[in-house]
Amino acid sequence: EQEVLERAGYAVLRAYSGTEALLLLKDSRPDLVLLDLMLPGLSGEEVLPQLQGISVIVVSAKTAVQDKVGLLLGGAADYLKLFDTKELLTRVAVWLREAARSPLAAIYACGNLTLDTASHEVRAAGTPVSLTRTEYAILKLLMQNPGYIPDWLAFIRVSDPLNVPLIWQLLILEFAIDGLRLAAVNTPSMLTTP
Repeated sequence: EQEVLERAGYAVLRAYSGTEALLLLKDSRPDLVLLDLMLPGLSGEEVLPQLQGISVIVVSAKTAVQDKVGLLLGGAADYLKLFDTKELLTRVAVWLREAARSPLAAIYACGNLTLDTASHEVRAAGTPVSLTRTEYAILKLLMQNPGYIPDWLAFIRVSDPLNVPLIWQLLILEFAIDGLRLAAVNTPSMLTTP
């Protein structure tokens, strides 16, 4: 699943247990969670109620209608039994689109800089900041994960998914970071830190 999602251009954080998942959620807020019910430690059923405000797709081999209904009423947005790759990517895209439309879509703030995930608008001290899609994705990654310095692969994963050689992806990434720096220089209020 992780490789399929990353190849499709999604940034993926992976937890190998329910406890690890909850620890990851203390430091970052994903747009969507794929939840396996068979997690070691805390089970998926125990983790689900703690995922408030995040769309959750449960991935399980359980087929009983009662199990599905209980999970959906317990907070899951969707339920997938054993799945096809295309179906998984489609459901992820649909739920990310729905999450972006939701009034609960996150607005991240750092000092006087705000990033609205519903409108894809960035403002510095109330003034709109014009960014490319890649610049926006990089800024969102940084604002979603305060105190975390991603490696260059994380930046590439959130930038536009292109089927181009790695050297070109690195150049695109470098231009996007330069664009963010230029936006910060042209919007002095963007440089203020909390």
